[in-house]
Amino acid sequence: MKTRRIEMTESDIERFWSKVDKRGPDDCWEWNTRKFRNGYGRFMMRKVVFLAHRCSAALAGLDIDGLYVCHRCDNPACVNPRHLFVGTQDDNMQDARCKGRTARGGRLSKLSVRDVGAIYEDLVDGMTHEEVAKRHGTTEPTVRGIAHGRTWKHLMLCPIRRLEGHPPDLKNQVVQSYIAGEGSVRALATRFGVGYGTAHRWIAAARG
Repeated sequence: MKTRRIEMTESDIERFWSKVDKRGPDDCWEWNTRKFRNGYGRFMMRKVVFLAHRCSAALAGLDIDGLYVCHRCDNPACVNPRHLFVGTQDDNMQDARCKGRTARGGRLSKLSVRDVGAIYEDLVDGMTHEEVAKRHGTTEPTVRGIAHGRTWKHLMLCPIRRLEGHPPDLKNQVVQSYIAGEGSVRALATRFGVGYGTAHRWIAAARG
């Protein structure tokens, strides 16, 4: 699983915790501002949207690189690090089975809101439609519908569109945005709808 690196300044950290309703150490700590319709908190840093519970896990020192961040409490709005654990795709699916979110036998009879949230998270992190479809045992058209906002519209997920071909000025936009410090290579690739490898080659070539 490809994931974006979470790097937070002191200002980011202060702003993050100002959006959390901290209670007892074993209680759920609710994200009290903007959320996706599936309940997961959304936190923006430098024009890039991150999942709040992943930020919390990173701040707690958990190694989340390439891994899923799951909730012991099954409350997507919770960011209490005591309620979070990291795992592989198999761990994530086992957790879903234990909580009754998959059909018998482990195969999805249909996508749940949480499944769609996980698919969307992978898309935001820059995985291709094919990679996401294989990871979640579904089809590319299904993933494409989620990415483009044609299905699951009630979740109000921001469309993630991959461009067919690259407009002549797109390369320059990506390079200039990187030079201006508007995001990492992966963040800019997601923002402009190009592959990570393509964006990396453009920026590397411009830097000489």
